Amino acid sequence: MKTMKKLATVLAVLPLFVGADVIRLYATSQTTLTIPGEAGATIVGKPAGADCKWAPVPFKATEKGLTMTLQPPADGKELLLLVNPEKDWNINDRTAPAIKSLLVNGKPMKVEKNIVSVPDDVVVDSIAWSAEDEGNPLDAKQTVFLLDDAPLKLAIDGKKAEGKVTMERKVMGGHTVKIRLVDSAPEANTTDVTLHFRYADKNTLLNPQNGLAKITVDSCYDGYNSLAPLNDGVLKLPGSSASGDVTWASAEIPTEHWVRMDFKKDVTVKEAYIFWPRLENSSKKVELQVLQGDKWVKVAGTPEAGQKDTLTTAFPLKTPAKGRSFRFWQPKGGGPGGRADIMWICEIILK
Repeated sequence: MKTMKKLATVLAVLPLFVGADVIRLYATSQTTLTIPGEAGATIVGKPAGADCKWAPVPFKATEKGLTMTLQPPADGKELLLLVNPEKDWNINDRTAPAIKSLLVNGKPMKVEKNIVSVPDDVVVDSIAWSAEDEGNPLDAKQTVFLLDDAPLKLAIDGKKAEGKVTMERKVMGGHTVKIRLVDSAPEANTTDVTLHFRYADKNTLLNPQNGLAKITVDSCYDGYNSLAPLNDGVLKLPGSSASGDVTWASAEIPTEHWVRMDFKKDVTVKEAYIFWPRLENSSKKVELQVLQGDKWVKVAGTPEAGQKDTLTTAFPLKTPAKGRSFRFWQPKGGGPGGRADIMWICEIILK
């Protein structure tokens, strides 16, 4: 393939679907282009992104290949050339795939602006969906089904797709399911649907109604002296404020920080969570420790290199930890990015 004008650039030749290639061409003047091919080829073109049909592109078959003279789009867009498209596929399809059903616990959910928000009082046990494209088969490589960015299995049969996930292990905090549907039309019509849900379990060891635990901290930021927000059952902020009535924060000083939980009797901890006020408030390094004799022993923690910004840090213990005193411990400088010397928490949970 080559161009005969210096002001023309072939940006890419990409495999589109079986038996077809798409050529993306940018030119500022009339351009002559020669590509490999035979006289019986089919070539159609259109400006990239334009809401119009593909039109036949005249060419001549020569010893060097297929030669055509092209006029650049008037609006300066790229010119797309489609070579040998499948005859039984709708290359003019501009309709994105559609979600036909989306069920949570077997009940249909309403999709508004490609977002589904499940009420906080709904305990999600299963999510199932089905989708279909009117014009072309779905692209199996680009169509995805994710739970918290981890891929889930889905089934694609031509123009139809479906997926289902059963929530066998419920991790407290916020979760996101993403469905991306991409068809195999030349310009890949795409639909993205995002579903948000949360788990909240008030039957925890730190529930103040149990009266089992006493909570203490190493220090308090001015105006954040109340420890009540740490176990008031509110896992997310009711508004944009992260003040001392809904969160606790340590003093912002370069030292270790901790939240200690002393129980009236030995308890067994299987899971632990910290809920942060906002993404940017999440500490990079935190450990869950249990007091054994006079030493604090790590039983779970964030990655050695530090965790990414998150609203919830889960500490799934490999083996349950038994003891009377536990603490969330943050090493010196292990706080949020930009404010490494503070520990700022919305809620803590032990189960």
